[in-house]
Order: sequence, then C-alpha cells, then structure tokens
Amino acid sequence: MNIHVGKNRFLRTAVCTLVAVLAVIFVQQPAEGQIRQTNPDSALQEILMNIEGTPLTLRTAQQQAAKEATDIGQAEAIAQAAQAAVRREKNAFDPRLFFSLNHLSDQLPTASFFAGAPILDTRQTSTQTGVRVELPTGTSLEAAMNTVRLRTNSTFAFLNPQYTSLGTLTFRQPLMSGFLISGRRDLDKANTDLQAAEARDDQAALTVRAEVERVYWDLYAATRDYAVQLLLRDNAAALLQEAELRAASGLVGPNQVANARVFLANQELTVLDRIEALDRLSDQMASLIGSRPAGAHARFLAIDEPPEAFALQPVDTLIQLALEKNLSLRAARKEVDGFEILARAAKWASLPQVDVVGTIGGNGLAGVAQEVIFGGDTLQTTRGGSIGEALNQSLARDFSTWS
Repeated sequence: MNIHVGKNRFLRTAVCTLVAVLAVIFVQQPAEGQIRQTNPDSALQEILMNIEGTPLTLRTAQQQAAKEATDIGQAEAIAQAAQAAVRREKNAFDPRLFFSLNHLSDQLPTASFFAGAPILDTRQTSTQTGVRVELPTGTSLEAAMNTVRLRTNSTFAFLNPQYTSLGTLTFRQPLMSGFLISGRRDLDKANTDLQAAEARDDQAALTVRAEVERVYWDLYAATRDYAVQLLLRDNAAALLQEAELRAASGLVGPNQVANARVFLANQELTVLDRIEALDRLSDQMASLIGSRPAGAHARFLAIDEPPEAFALQPVDTLIQLALEKNLSLRAARKEVDGFEILARAAKWASLPQVDVVGTIGGNGLAGVAQEVIFGGDTLQTTRGGSIGEALNQSLARDFSTWS
C-alpha cells in the first residue's frame, strides 16, 4: 500500500509539473509570435490603401459645398433681394420724366352773336411734359411745360390756330413732418437691411465651411477606426486558428477555442458597426457638398492629414474677438440700427404737416393771325408766330407768373 500511494503521488506531481510547463509555453508563444509579426503601423497602412471609395480632399469638399449648399444659396438670395430693395429706394430720388397728351374735339350750338359761329367747332390739343425729383431732405422739385393748340371756326378769333404755353418751376419743402430723417427713412432702412443680409451671407459661408471641415475629420477618424477594426478582426481570426491547432494537438481545451470564436464574432460585429458609421458620415458629407461619390462603393474617403499644431489663445481674448467680429452679431446690430431709424422717422412723421410751396413761371401766346370783321370794322392782331415763339416767351418769362 505504501509503495502504491507513493507511486500515485509521484504521478500526480509529474502531471502537475507537465501542465505548468505547457502553460508557460502556451503563454510565451503568442508573445513571441507578436514579435515576429509585421509592424502594426505598416499593416494598418496597407489596410487603409485597400479600402475602396472615392478620394476627397478638404479643399474640394469646401469648394463644392460653397456652390451647392442650400443655406448659402438662401443667404445669397436674401442678400440679392436686399440689394434690389436698396436700388428701389434709391430710384425714389432719381429724376422722373413725365408726359401727357390730350385732344378734345367739340361742336357746340350757339345762340350768341359773339360766339362767332352758329355751331362753334373747336379742336384743342394740350400737352404737359417735364421732370420731377424727390430729394433725401424731403424736398420736391418739378419743372413742367404746358402747351395748348386751339383751332376754332369762330370768326372772332384773332389767332387761329392759337398757341399758348405755360412753363413752371414748383418747389415744396416740408418743415416738420416728412423732413430729412423721415424723408429718407426707407433708403436708410434698406441700407441697414442690406448690410445685415451680407453679414448673414458671409456667416452662412463660414458655417458651411466649418461644418464640412468637422464632418471631413469625422470621416477621416471613421476611416481609421474601420481600418483598425479590420486589423483587430484579422488578429482575432489568427487567434482562433491558433487555438484550433492547439486544441487539435491537445494543448488547450474546448473552452479556449470557444472563447476565441466569441472574440472573433464580437470583432466581426464591430466591423459592421464601423462600416455603418463610415457610410453614414460619407452620406452626410454628400448632403453637405451636394454630390454623390462615384464607383461601386458609394462612399467618400478623407485623404488629407489633420493639422498637428494649433495656436492657443486665452478664453477672454476669444470672447472679445467673437463679440467684435461675429457676423451674426454684426447682422443683429444692423437690424437694430434699422429699427432705430424707423423709430426716429416715426417721431418726425407724427409732427404736423407744414410745407413751404413756391412756383415761378412764364406764359406765352402765339398763333396765325386772322382778320376779324366786327360791324363795319376789320380788325387784326399784331401778335403772331408759331408754337416755338410761345415756348420762347414762357422760357424767357416775358409774361411772368409766381406764387
């Protein structure tokens, strides 16, 4: 019995020693295998080179987004509308030409000897032409020339046809309501709206550029994450193969093989997650730049390298720069300025309407002289001439008028 027990103890000791040696060998061999493997950075670079997709640079993405981004297009449209509004308000102060022509033909039965005809037939053509201008001070100026050509069958008409003209220069200046600020409020408001729209247009461009850059570097990181996960998946497959070989040799048990399979399955699932994340960022980039990637694998690949050095500034300095140069704040300030212009103009508009109005002008008269027989006398006027003569008299103010 003692000999049998001693042999059993010896066998148990030998088996334990053998298991311990095999365990040490099993632990050491993977480490040695890792030392003999290729540099992980080289393997990662090789995987990155084999990922299929459309290469995209940051500059190309930002240029494409500047052309296709809907936010930029909307901001540009608003700025163009503001420019048109400024032109419209400026046109209110541009000179405006006007012209009107009226013709009247009238037959009137008469019962008076002095009518000159039993049926008085008159044909009158009148014209009015000139220019009007509104000044930013609220001043209104109008220069006009009125002419009338009258032809009649009356025997008592000394001039037939008769030309009359009236040239006037009219001036109107508000003293209270409508003066200065109130007179140019719409133009000043349109200018502030234009400045606000231009600032928002620039801000939209900067926002799109920043968003494209953010998504671009997210896409860059997602591509590297996908490559690293492929490398981990390949290592997990190699670990499973090694575990299966060891299990076939009796060096490890089925638990180690099962653990390796579970580890590989987890890595395969993570690869799918990384692909989904990469494609999602690629789709987001495509939406930003308004262009889809080409090729069978419809995804973008970021090929630029991110910057490594950044200029650091104190928080207070950054806040001060934001307050001074932030385009959204600048646009908001311009909008406030526009409302203040309307408020000041409303105070002027609430005052009574008191205007100074003045008119100076000249009259003219000309025509073709004809004899008038009155009783036994034959009468004739010494005044004659064409329509040009009547116009000259008005312009020279030979027969002046004013009010």
